Amino acid sequence: MNTQPSKKYVKNDLVEYIQKHTELKKSEIAEVVNLLFFILGEKLIEGAKVEIRNFGVFEVRNRKARKNARNPKTGILLDIDAYKTIFFKPGKQIKHQLKSDPHSTDHK
Repeated sequence: MNTQPSKKYVKNDLVEYIQKHTELKKSEIAEVVNLLFFILGEKLIEGAKVEIRNFGVFEVRNRKARKNARNPKTGILLDIDAYKTIFFKPGKQIKHQLKSDPHSTDHK
């Protein structure tokens, strides 16, 4: 596993990290990780709010329809239908860690 921070962290990286810190088989870990994400997705589709203490909350939110929205690439005006989207609200612990990380990128 790459020890340098990367912009992309995939599910297999998570499996390898867990394997490195436990004595579990990679196939067992992959099965549990896949099940975790399956359940998370299933509960969100059902409309449940999924709270993971000290990490954050996932929930589905409804976005209203909009008229006269502009396509940023073409500049063409179009109407956007109402749709659902997944929202993530980070927990206090992650917010604090992001604020105190000297290596984080400031977006001011």
